[in-house]
Amino acid sequence: KILAQSQKDYLAGNYPSVIQRCNELLRSDPKNQVAMELLASAYVSVGEKEKARELITKILALNPHYPIRSGPLKKIYSQKKKRK
Repeated sequence: KILAQSQKDYLAGNYPSVIQRCNELLRSDPKNQVAMELLASAYVSVGEKEKARELITKILALNPHYPIRSGPLKKIYSQKKKRK
């Protein structure tokens, strides 16, 4: 239910709510990769790209084959790989 509302909030552009709800969800389910991806997308939308990179790294550490769906997140991840 929290994740569904977070997705609605994201589509409505209510990024602070997404950040709050996803962080709340991750406290009880710290390996929820969908919540991490949505949170990372919200962080990108508010200019917190480093926090988004950290979440992408965490997602891929849990699941190296996780399909990063968001265009901006793919871009951030590819920038991270180029830095190495």
